[in-house]
Amino acid sequence: MGPAGRADERARARTGRRLAHDGQSDVRGAHWTKLIVNLNNALAALTGLDSAGVLADPALPRLSIGLIREGVRVAEHARIGLASLPGISATQIACRRTCPLAWPPG
Repeated sequence: MGPAGRADERARARTGRRLAHDGQSDVRGAHWTKLIVNLNNALAALTGLDSAGVLADPALPRLSIGLIREGVRVAEHARIGLASLPGISATQIACRRTCPLAWPPG
C-alpha cells in the first residue's frame, strides 16, 4: 500500500471518513509540484512583495525562473514525475524548464 492508502486508513481510523484524493498511490509527484511552487513563493515571502511586485523587480523574475528550473531538474534526476494539483498544471511547471531567463520574454 502506498502513502495515499496509508494516509486514508489513518484518516478513516480517526474520523470514520476517507480522505478525498484522486486515487494516486504515489503522491511524490504532487509533493514535488507543490515544492516547486513553494520555491517560487519564497521570493515573495522573503522580499515582502506580492506576485506583481516580484515580476516588476528587475532581478527577481530571473531568479524565480531559475528556482523553478532547478526544482524540475532535481525531480527529473530523481525520476519523479510532477503531478497536477488544483489550479497548478504539472505541464506548465515542467515547461518552465525551457523558458527564457529574461523577463519579460522577447
